[in-house]
Amino acid sequence: MRIIEFCALPGSGKTTVCDKLIEVLSPASKIYSRKDIFNNCKANRSVKLFRNVRAFAICCNPFSELNRAVFSFAGQYSKIWKNGFVRYYAYVTVLYANLCKIDKDENALVILDEGFIQFLTHFAFRSKNYVKQDDKLKKIASTISSRLTVEFIVGDADIDSIIQRKQKMNQWPEDHLIRKELLTKRKADMKTVLELFCSDCHTLDMNGSLDRVYCNALRIIQND
Repeated sequence: MRIIEFCALPGSGKTTVCDKLIEVLSPASKIYSRKDIFNNCKANRSVKLFRNVRAFAICCNPFSELNRAVFSFAGQYSKIWKNGFVRYYAYVTVLYANLCKIDKDENALVILDEGFIQFLTHFAFRSKNYVKQDDKLKKIASTISSRLTVEFIVGDADIDSIIQRKQKMNQWPEDHLIRKELLTKRKADMKTVLELFCSDCHTLDMNGSLDRVYCNALRIIQND
């Protein structure tokens, strides 16, 4: 199985690009999207899903190691619980478990518009005391990497362009400078989390038309 995860700032167009890649590549390969992996379940809206995650984490040894690492990290930063931590805990654990289930399918191709980097970044993004070398977060990354090999495509997008496009769509009503500050911190946190997984990754220029971005992304995937 080949797992490709796109890492980019929100609003950069990564979901649109991934959807087009899946549409084009589907006839030739067995492709799983993020929605396929999650079976169209939204963890933040499903108490039942969280209970299943917790039960599975207790029963499955490799998974419970990840479970303990995630909760240990959360215990250090209690404010995370008030800012949607349960949601991202469920995302990380369900994604890990379901990818492990299909890992034996050598012909499968997984294309994620959001994955481990995006979800784990939310831990750092919500903590003012986040430290790069935090052992708990490193353990989470180590547990995932020991079981799964993920290829990362990092999208490089201009923050001002993202904000302007979103504001034209009336999706981000906040002040431009406030949003820019938030996205700048998010970008730094994402880079820090990415370094825990790998030192080498592909860079994708997300500026310009989405068609051009899609063509460049397709070229990266096919060249590998």
